[in-house]
Amino acid sequence: MNPNDTSRAALPELRRAGARLRQNLQVAWRAIDGESVLIDPTTGTVFVLNGVGSRVWSLLEEPRTQDELTDTIAAEHELPADAIAPDIDAFVASLDERRLIEVMP
Repeated sequence: MNPNDTSRAALPELRRAGARLRQNLQVAWRAIDGESVLIDPTTGTVFVLNGVGSRVWSLLEEPRTQDELTDTIAAEHELPADAIAPDIDAFVASLDERRLIEVMP
């Protein structure tokens, strides 16, 4: 990854703009015992997601906004959305940096 690459929009801007995100359809993945294993086909890199990360990943099978992701996870865990938003944002940013998700046009 080139940190100077400006072709990717900043995720806080995407959140404000209500951009819809989804899984990169080229990423192979499988859920195993509450975790998800993702394989980036371009690099062969394997990623293992914990339970909450796996849930976010599964939600991204359909295009969703970061607010929708946050609200869903907050409701499922009976937490205030504003308390978990930074964690969801950081996780989504990590997925984006690795090009595991796509921004829908």
